[in-house]
Formats: sequence, C-alpha cells, structure tokens
Amino acid sequence: MIQKDKISKSFKIVYNRDIFVYSLKSNNLLVFPTGLDRKYVNIPNFVELTIGENSLQFTYDQSDEDLFNQFLGTLNNCLRNFARPYRKKLFLKGLGYRVSISDDKKFLLLKLGYSHTSSLTIPMSRLNIKVNKNFIIVEGFDAVEVGNFSSKIRRLRVPDIYKGKGVWYKNEIKILKELKKK
Repeated sequence: MIQKDKISKSFKIVYNRDIFVYSLKSNNLLVFPTGLDRKYVNIPNFVELTIGENSLQFTYDQSDEDLFNQFLGTLNNCLRNFARPYRKKLFLKGLGYRVSISDDKKFLLLKLGYSHTSSLTIPMSRLNIKVNKNFIIVEGFDAVEVGNFSSKIRRLRVPDIYKGKGVWYKNEIKILKELKKK
C-alpha cells in the first residue's frame, strides 16, 4: 500500500467571528455569520479542517493539491468581503449643521437647522460610527445594515435641490436646479 504525503496549511482569519462547521449528510459546510445572513463554503471530502483561535488549519493529501487550491480560491473570495467592513461616508452641508455622539455613545446627535436636535439610536453591536464636525462614517460587516442606517441619517435632512443644503453621501454628484428669475 502506498502512503500519500499529507500537507497541512494554515489560513489566518483577520476578524475573529463565530465560524463553525456544519455537517449535512455527506457534506461539511464552513459557516460564516455575516450580520443577519450567513455565508457557506462547501468543504471537499479530502480536506480535514481544524478551527483555531484566529486561524483555520487544513490537512489534505499531496495528490489533491490542485483541487485544494481551487477550494482555497473559493474560500478567499468568501473571506475577502468577510474581513473588510462596508463603509458609507456622509457629509452635512449647511450653515450650522453639526453632528456629535452622546456621552454614553448610544445616540447620534444631529443639528440640522431645525429648532431641535435630532437623535438616532446607534446599533452599537453591529455598527461603528465615527464623526467629525460635518462628516459621519458608518462602518459594519453587513452592507444592508450600513446602507439602512446611512439612509436613516440622510432622511433627517434630504438635500435641497435648489441650495444644496442637507445630508449628502461623500462624492455624490447632484445637479442643482436654477432659481427662478424675476
């Protein structure tokens, strides 16, 4: 009997999240929770997987190296979006428009030209908010959640099509309408 050489490769995970293996009949699936959804990668039968603290350890036969590299490419594509957060940048344009975060870091406080300060509750477990005087950066691993929170902020003061005042996305191009002439 010929003994095949075993190869072991380690794959580092940048952001440690709850990764687990799920067995379904004869298939093993590597599951990555991403916000409200999950991503699945099918693990080939010839690959043995060990999950470490910040890494995945794969063991396979040397004869299956081409198939393993193909599997590794699929895994790389899945982890590329998993490791990099989604980001939206918003810009407040208008005289006296300001943004800040409350002292307990639970609320986003916005002065948008109204007689009162508008406030939004920040979902702290899932989103990271950075603010400057007139800039807001919303980051998170779920693209839908980042987009929804950004649109909530934008709906507080939609850009005016005549003067351009309001909450704009960074690098957004809008053509302003001309004022009526008398």
